[in-house]
Amino acid sequence: DLRILEAMNRKSTPESIRSTIKKLRKHIPGISIRTTMIVGFPGESAEEFEELCDFVSEMRFERLRVFEYSREEGTLAADLPHQIAKETKRRRKDRIMRLQQAISLENNEKYIGKTLKVLVEERFEDGSYEGRSEFDAPEIDNAVLFTSKKALEPGCFVPVKINDAFDYDLTGEYYEPSK
Repeated sequence: DLRILEAMNRKSTPESIRSTIKKLRKHIPGISIRTTMIVGFPGESAEEFEELCDFVSEMRFERLRVFEYSREEGTLAADLPHQIAKETKRRRKDRIMRLQQAISLENNEKYIGKTLKVLVEERFEDGSYEGRSEFDAPEIDNAVLFTSKKALEPGCFVPVKINDAFDYDLTGEYYEPSK
């Protein structure tokens, strides 16, 4: 909502954000867009929150994190009237994350059968691995859990053929390139 963006001292508008995202998706096929949002900013009405939910549903972000507004002494927002109750902020965050969970699963399912470039991050005792695709931020976004008959070192990029998708993670196996 424009009123909340202005209160947060943001220079963009809902329309400019939509336009930018649509241009990026049109000109960069396969782009993965991640963003963060704050819910419960002072004065955020139920209607404005519903607009945010509609925006999330419309934009279908590949990756999304939501934070509850946190009152910080010394900031302009800390002194604004109509601070939102902690429980309301938690419910709003949970609702958007439930929306995003379904969107994330749908986005992840598009990768089944495809091969992704994955950064190996950890090897487990059973010989399986955890990594992240080139689209994912460390310790924040999705993980790719995979197997490999070949020993792999953390820190290297490897091709992984995706065979299943979940809400936030993918599974697959190391894909030995043809020589």
